[in-house]
Amino acid sequence: MKRLSFFVTFFVLLSVTMLAEPGFFGAKPVWEKKEAQNFPFMGQHVTRNITFGIRGGQKKLYAVSRLDAPNIHVINAETGDYNPDDVLLYDELVVQGGHFVLSAAGITDDNILIACSMSSNLSGDVQRIFRVYTWDTDESEARLLINVDNIVVMSDNLTQATNTNTRIGDKMTVTGSMSDGTAKLYFPNFDLQTSANNPGLHPTIYVFSMIPDGNGGFKFNETPTLIDVPINNLAGCRYASVSVLADGSYFWSSQGNLIYYINANGEIQAYTSGGIVGAEDASVKYICKTGNVEYLAYCRSDHQRAEIIKVINGNVFDCVRIGYSARMADNSSYPNDNGTGDLALDLSTPVPTLFVLCTNQGIGAYKLMPVTQYDMSNNIEIVWEQPTIDSEYARLHDFLWSGAYSDNKPPYVTRDIALANHDGKKILYVINALTSEYSGQFGIYAIDALTGEVIKNSNDENLKLKLPEDAILDQGSQRIWSAATTEDDVLLVANAASEGKKFNIYAYESSTADPILALSYTVPAGVNLGDYGKISVIGKFRDGTARLYVTDNTFTGDDAAGTVQAKVYVFSMKQEGDLIFDDSDPLVVAFNAGSSKSGNRTWFQNLCVSALKNGTFLWDDTFFPLRHVDLQGNVKSEVNKDLLPERANNGRYIGIDAQSNRYAAYFEYQSGKAEIYKSPVDNLSGNGCEIIANTNSYAYKSYFFFNDGDNYYYDVPESIEAAGGIVIDKEEDGKPVVYLMAQNRGIGAYRLKDITIIEDPVLIKNPDSSNRQAVVSQWGDVLKVTGVDVASMEIYSATGQRLAVSKRAEISVAGLHGVLLVKVKTVAGNTEVCKWIVK
Repeated sequence: MKRLSFFVTFFVLLSVTMLAEPGFFGAKPVWEKKEAQNFPFMGQHVTRNITFGIRGGQKKLYAVSRLDAPNIHVINAETGDYNPDDVLLYDELVVQGGHFVLSAAGITDDNILIACSMSSNLSGDVQRIFRVYTWDTDESEARLLINVDNIVVMSDNLTQATNTNTRIGDKMTVTGSMSDGTAKLYFPNFDLQTSANNPGLHPTIYVFSMIPDGNGGFKFNETPTLIDVPINNLAGCRYASVSVLADGSYFWSSQGNLIYYINANGEIQAYTSGGIVGAEDASVKYICKTGNVEYLAYCRSDHQRAEIIKVINGNVFDCVRIGYSARMADNSSYPNDNGTGDLALDLSTPVPTLFVLCTNQGIGAYKLMPVTQYDMSNNIEIVWEQPTIDSEYARLHDFLWSGAYSDNKPPYVTRDIALANHDGKKILYVINALTSEYSGQFGIYAIDALTGEVIKNSNDENLKLKLPEDAILDQGSQRIWSAATTEDDVLLVANAASEGKKFNIYAYESSTADPILALSYTVPAGVNLGDYGKISVIGKFRDGTARLYVTDNTFTGDDAAGTVQAKVYVFSMKQEGDLIFDDSDPLVVAFNAGSSKSGNRTWFQNLCVSALKNGTFLWDDTFFPLRHVDLQGNVKSEVNKDLLPERANNGRYIGIDAQSNRYAAYFEYQSGKAEIYKSPVDNLSGNGCEIIANTNSYAYKSYFFFNDGDNYYYDVPESIEAAGGIVIDKEEDGKPVVYLMAQNRGIGAYRLKDITIIEDPVLIKNPDSSNRQAVVSQWGDVLKVTGVDVASMEIYSATGQRLAVSKRAEISVAGLHGVLLVKVKTVAGNTEVCKWIVK
């Protein structure tokens, strides 16, 4: 089958600003239920452990209450709803013994629920009994899995002789599946111990593994293995917890101690900084790894919340706190004097849900919006990368930002990128909007798009495009702000302008040409064009078919009610001596932006518009999900809110493949990467989307160092503005290249593997008598026309030879190649011809 390809490059850009949310950041509440009025089993330190599982086709949370009437309570994990009758059943002759009869629970990979007692050799005979149970279903009674009558004897029978205190069952970690015999149960010891291999006092972990049961199945070996945790000189390890990775390495922590990462050979690899972790951390959970970034959570019991950290390139010591859940209760009737708490995870969706138990205060569920569980970097080929700094010292692009700053933070300077074929090469233009005291870096710079090298002029200085005179530059609110490129490689640079000021477009036909003032539009009252927003363009500048799309930053409506209104201004061209954009009567497309991901916005932030050749466009901002809108203001579809992280923007259309999959990209600024998704149906977004690729993360390149003459300072991405840009280059072979500029962090070029983009839909200019417009698009070897009533379609060669005729709204191009002319005749009598290329 021949592939169809279009020799037009679609160029766009991005901007993202990072703003702190009140209350929490990075953990979006799904539900919160506080204290005993919601859960009567809460209070007085009785509920210290939770676990999550999908059992009976439902997502459930299991909370273990260990005193008085010990029970495992079942909670609807999606809503937090609880019925006091929803408890697991057991025979008291089976479930008995231990210091606490039921203490902790966990769920295997095959959704088998397991619970244990808490036992200690400091107690009497009954308290030394250690037992583990399972429930086949939530309606069945408990079955005994492990029965150890004397925890002291159990420890003496270990291959590594132990002495001093043993207390297990405060926490448990479950890995593997019972059905295939891979399940393991990890019980961190509450107390310090000595062992034959390590006579000093140190933490230990008791591990129960499965063995064949002699009947073709498996059972748990009741003699555990002891893991020596190689951390000495600790004051204690109260409520120790462990999170085990697939390779046998693990994270360990306990109250008052750091989080340690220990490999499968028992060697300490790293530990967290005391400035991040080390207070009343009651539980540690490894969440997932995406590329070179790993995510962890721990329960900060003294703050009644969970905190989320990320680890970049395995550098645990320099972990970064990226968010926390809301405080569960500041003035609780049941203060958590023991400092206990627990976490559970739902990893069944791309965006994880974290469940937080603050003992005595309540339980909450939170979407970890900065975190995504996919790593599709293998679907990307790195063309080049240019980070702003390396791992040893500040090696800055001198046109991005440099120097010392009084507030120890970098200026937010690099606003946009655009791509053009100028002067015999592909040039990536970078917009540096920095003015005032740093005006020396202000301007439009050039990078060789094939190599990533900064282009120099004849004096070996950084090449900068010529700018209009100051009197023109100063007509807007921002002198230069965003950029885009037409299909015939004219670079358009825009300012930003509020009401009463001039929204200007400067056009460049080469890297050395003087700019043309291609639009000077007086912004009407109540409108703010291009401010923290992006422009987009389709068509050609030189033949007058270019159409410019500009975002309006004005916010109206109620976010919580889903009635926020947005506008995009669309400018066509006119002949007035030279071809310029018509400033007399732009098309204003007003549409319902719906509701943001948080539902509490009062302004737009970093708007983005991405125009398609059929006249429709993608629209989004930092907080609102991506939307596909037509020129009549109809929202055709929108991305599922759970697909995109809490703060992601710059939805950029890539194109369509021969299988009718549509592709787009957006920027996820927490991890500093572009992510690409596809929709397998005939729309540009929607609930059927899936992530198929992501670029490398620039997060690990985002530590900024500042020298004030005596000292060096650093800041991290969560406290800086993270604007930037994305450009899509569909090369002649149909292979898309994504150019990503993560503001202040760096710039890179990435080719998408195994994706070939064919012809984009083309908007035919002349409407029919009903004022409709025809759109030509391809579906495999078939060209289709939509939008008008078609009388006939004809295919001609470039020399005028008629090759095919159809009386329908579709025509086959199978077996054809080269440049074709597509002639469309409507029922209303209009005729239009457009060019198509078959490769």
